[in-house]
Amino acid sequence: MHTLYWRGKLKSGARLALNNGNRTLKAKRKRQWDKDIVDKVKHLRQTYPNQGRR
Repeated sequence: MHTLYWRGKLKSGARLALNNGNRTLKAKRKRQWDKDIVDKVKHLRQTYPNQGRR
């Protein structure tokens, strides 16, 4: 699908079609965590500080 997109632009004379564009989503999804889970993780990280994320 992407091949057809840039090939059509290239044939029309738009050489800028091959430049890298912004590929990130315009509206990023926010992570939704349950409050109980967040509180439990905070408690575990405070209780066991050496067992954190790696």
